[in-house]
Formats: sequence, C-alpha cells, structure tokens
Amino acid sequence: MNTTSQSSKTIIVLGKARSGTSLTAGILTILGVDMNGDNSPTPFNPHGAYEDLDFNDLDKEILKSAGGDHLLHLPSRESILEQRQKYASKLQIFFEQKSKKGLWGWKKPATILLLDLYLPYIKNPHFVVVTRDSQSNAISLLDYLKPRHPSVTLAYCLEIVNVFNKRMSECIQSHPEIPTLHISFESLTLNPVIQAKRIAEFLDITFQEKHAEAVQKFVISRNKIGKQKNIALFLGLPHKVKRILLGCWKDPKAIKTYFLQFLRLLRNRFL
Repeated sequence: MNTTSQSSKTIIVLGKARSGTSLTAGILTILGVDMNGDNSPTPFNPHGAYEDLDFNDLDKEILKSAGGDHLLHLPSRESILEQRQKYASKLQIFFEQKSKKGLWGWKKPATILLLDLYLPYIKNPHFVVVTRDSQSNAISLLDYLKPRHPSVTLAYCLEIVNVFNKRMSECIQSHPEIPTLHISFESLTLNPVIQAKRIAEFLDITFQEKHAEAVQKFVISRNKIGKQKNIALFLGLPHKVKRILLGCWKDPKAIKTYFLQFLRLLRNRFL
C-alpha cells in the first residue's frame, strides 16, 4: 500500500440520483475514505445516503445562480460555466479546507453538472463512476420524486436520466487524464464484496477481511430491500423531523409543503 499516494487522492463519485452512488460512498467509507457522509436512515437509503452535506448549499447556490436546480430544471453547461469567476474565490477556500483531510472524497449527483467548476481546485482527482440500467433508474427516481412533485411522470424521469448520462459521459471523455473506475449498480448489489475489492485496488487500499464483512452487512440484498425501506422510514423519523423543523424555521411558508411531502412519502411506502 502506497501511503503517500493515498494521502493526495480525492475520490469523486459520479452518478445520477438513484443509481447506486450511496452504496458506493458507503463502501468507500468502510474502506477508510473520509466521505463526510450522512448515514441517517431514509426510506430510499436504509443505511444512509452518505452525501457530504457541506456540498448541499454550495451546489444549490451555484445552480440557482445558473438559472436552475440539481434535478428537475437542469441549467445548461454554458450557464454553469458563466459562474466560474463569481465563485472562484469561494471554491478555492472550500476545497482547500476539504483537501486537508488527506484521503477524502464526496458523493453528490449534482457534481456531474458542476465538475467543470470544481476540478481546477481538486488535488489528484480519481473518478468512481456508477451507472444503472436507465429504465430501472427512472422508476426509482420516480418513486423518490413523487412525494415532492406529484405531477412528475416516468417519461420525464427517463429524460432526466438520459440528460445526466450524456453530461456524465462528456465529463469523463473531457478528462482522460483522470484515473477512472466504472461500476454498475447491478454488480454492486449482486457481488458487493467483489466490487469493493475492485475499488480498494483502484485506490491502492489493502482490502481486509473486516472490510468484506462490513460491506456484506452494508449492502442489502434486493429481496429484503422493501422491508428495510419501511423500517428505515421509522428509524429515520427523528432525523427527518429535525430537518423539517430546521427547514420551517428558515422558511415558515414551507410548513405546508413539508407536511404534504411527508404524507405522500407515507402513502407511497404503505399504500
């Protein structure tokens, strides 16, 4: 194991929403990569989404400035690039602080949209690219979006998936110099330990038996995922309530919206 090379790596998980990025980020955490990931259980990620919450506000701010958001109204690449000068100083400080962690990384689907802005500030980036069958991805995305946006259709979710696939492909092709590992959602759920070994080898991390055991427990088999989602809904209630209260504190007008979203989530899970 090359400790020196490890300390300078930044692991960027690239993947669409509901494509297996949370699984990948969780496995990276098990392997010792500092992902600063939120592991609070949710109905969509019973073992946690493992998203670095530090990126949430930053991503939203830049995308809003570019005239869109991270999922339903994607800004054009040109509009995002126009934000380069405006956010240069903020991004430099942000990534300087992050890179002090040593071997670290993050997972946010919006990264696919913002990578052109982020890369100049990242030390020794390594891509872990996660893909999923487009139709399955769209169905899962629809399940995720319905409680928040009842009018969203499967056709529209498939369109979102296709746009992200195109943007992700362009990102990877534009940076052939960056070491890249490709993993599929299907292989992650079918043979999680084998895929975890591939990730470890890619990052020059010694894969141990304790890693294999932890990964096996972390990745829920598909025949048990439905039950685990329902359990996670209740296990995650304290965290969900806390976030709702915080959101309502910041924007009291959103109380009704948050309440309706939660009711739809319950309906989708149990009806």
